[in-house]
Amino acid sequence: MLKVCALGSGSKGNSIFIGSDQCKILIDVGLSAKQISLRLQDIGEDINAINAIFITHEHSDHIGGLKVLSKKLPSIPIFVSKNIDSDTFSYSKSLETFTSGDSILFRNFKISTFQIPHDTVDPVGFVVQSGSSKVAVATDIGKPTYNVKNALFECSTIFLEFNHDETLLLTGSYPWELKERIKGNYGHLSNREAIEILKEIESDNLKNIFISHISEENNSYKKIKSDILSTFPNKLKSKLFYFTFQRKISKVVND
Repeated sequence: MLKVCALGSGSKGNSIFIGSDQCKILIDVGLSAKQISLRLQDIGEDINAINAIFITHEHSDHIGGLKVLSKKLPSIPIFVSKNIDSDTFSYSKSLETFTSGDSILFRNFKISTFQIPHDTVDPVGFVVQSGSSKVAVATDIGKPTYNVKNALFECSTIFLEFNHDETLLLTGSYPWELKERIKGNYGHLSNREAIEILKEIESDNLKNIFISHISEENNSYKKIKSDILSTFPNKLKSKLFYFTFQRKISKVVND
């Protein structure tokens, strides 16, 4: 059984905890080291018990706490794409690299990587498997792709980006250049695109859906909930949906 929780999710910092009795990992550490430690305590976990950190990409909201954590926990391996400039992580003494598409065996976890479209060097998503549990992390995605859908299919729990409502984004206060980036092919998923992905990858195995990386200005929990209820067929309505948050932890799920 896997214990799963988003410690924080959004443009100001992202970190996801996935753990079992034998292995505990963090996917991204965009929150401060202090906040990660405190939020782990909130779910009954100790930062000193973390066995590894996996990085999706090098934007600051995904690695902002890594430098301090690397000094605090120098022996913890940090897994990153080999294509990212090594100078980005020059402070780490325990860097492990992979190629997009690789699967990594770590303790009792099989961690598969898959390419995602985003405006960084080599961004990836992860699928963490232990026994019959498969947890996918798929955020910071510019557009739905075969790689993303294929990775999410047959997973039991997924973290999927619902970044923005298209109308709220276009009529909001962001500069046009930023709007173009967000809605572009290497930006972020809209509610509509996320729902289309869910329709395609829905299976009997899928139990938990974490609505992730929600824009605080260009989206709302009310809008997302309305879109889901008005769009999904009855079978998808039976799935368990959980919001993630920027300033607090999400619900803890045992997969």
